[in-house]
Amino acid sequence: ASLDGLEGGVAGQSNWEHKLWNLTLVKNVQNNTLEPKYYYQLEHQMLVSGGNQTIFTCSDGTDEKKVSMIYSSVPERRKQLIAGWKSFLKDLETHEIKAKQEVVVAQKATMPVFTWEVSGTDISTNIATCLNQIKDLAETEMAKKLDSDQDFADKDQLNKDVKKARDALKLTLSNVEGKFVSFSEFAAVAKEMDAVLQKMQSAGEKQVKQAKEAKKKAIEDGGYKELTGYIRSLNEKIAPMYLANIVNNINPDLKSAMKGKRTIESLQNAVDAEISNVKLAVDEAMVRIVPNLAYLRAHAEEYKFLFPDAEQLVNQTEESFQAIVNSRITDHKAAETKRLEAEAEKTAEAAREKIRKEEEKKAADKVKADAAEKERKARIEASDIASQAVREASEKTAEKMIEIDQAFEPEEVKAVIQDAVSTGVGVSVGGKRVAPEDVYIEPVTFEDALGAWQERHSISGKAIEELGSLINKYR
Repeated sequence: ASLDGLEGGVAGQSNWEHKLWNLTLVKNVQNNTLEPKYYYQLEHQMLVSGGNQTIFTCSDGTDEKKVSMIYSSVPERRKQLIAGWKSFLKDLETHEIKAKQEVVVAQKATMPVFTWEVSGTDISTNIATCLNQIKDLAETEMAKKLDSDQDFADKDQLNKDVKKARDALKLTLSNVEGKFVSFSEFAAVAKEMDAVLQKMQSAGEKQVKQAKEAKKKAIEDGGYKELTGYIRSLNEKIAPMYLANIVNNINPDLKSAMKGKRTIESLQNAVDAEISNVKLAVDEAMVRIVPNLAYLRAHAEEYKFLFPDAEQLVNQTEESFQAIVNSRITDHKAAETKRLEAEAEKTAEAAREKIRKEEEKKAADKVKADAAEKERKARIEASDIASQAVREASEKTAEKMIEIDQAFEPEEVKAVIQDAVSTGVGVSVGGKRVAPEDVYIEPVTFEDALGAWQERHSISGKAIEELGSLINKYR
């Protein structure tokens, strides 16, 4: 690397680069910006010298016209520079040094020269011999394959020479005819010669045009083939991604690059330059793509679904790419945590709801069981009350019967009972009517017994009605 100056200091070594006064460059320096052709030069110089910054000056040698700026190395640009060097080394390994072609000078075609002389009515000429020579020349030239610039130049010159020969032949015919001699034989040969020359000229012009187009097509196809193979080898390193989906303008317009180029060498050079530019561009992209893809595989293998646009992301700077990857993963984890918490809360709420319903069911079942138990106890109590009332009524009846039995003889009691049963209004004792209440107790009904029980125990009428209903229902 060539340096205009070096400067050491506490902050480290600085390079110095000087450029002549240029208004465009001056304005860029004042805006603290440089074109690629300048900053790549500075990156190169710092990489070689070990400097960490460059003082970039633009002046005409005077203090009045002098501007400077400090340029610090940009890692991404340095990577691109190194990638360009590596690409150059690869091209250098496969480059075949071709001999420098000298300026192409067309070789003038050697056409047979015919002569003629009129003697009286006879024409003395070598035109027949020339015709045979021209036929041989035409056969040879029309079979030639054109490949090099020399071939095309020679063919173009031949076509011009043939045209001149035809013009000369026509002039000769005119001169011979003007001698007023018989020249039919001469004219016939001359006509045939002109036909051969015309055929050779047409074929030559067509051959040049077709061969040039074929050569241009071959150069173009060769360029695309070379680039396709190169891209394919790079695609293998980043599969399943494709460079065509990552890098813009990866398909060069070779036809435009070849436009205006007249020689085979210039056509080939134009295509080679265009292909080299594309190679350099994809090499620079690979400097970013390969480490970014490695980072993606190392840190986002479980999160591939977060990067459907990975091909549009990997060509960014390392810092930008990693920031995007980390941000998406962090956001996803936060969203996933929130989702899991929501699901857990939903599950917990469902569990709580289930427990609540189970508790409600238990409470309802308990209420129902308590009601059933209360009803059962009420039935038992009602049954006990009824039994007690019946016992009390029976005891009372028995007491009355004992009283009657003590007051009357058995036969009399029997008569009284029979009479009471038959009349229901009283009994006759020894032929004497006795009031029913004195000799007979009416049978005590359940309702009467229940009423008497109510009075003794001071039970409300509503309670007695409910008790009576229960007893009637279950007895």
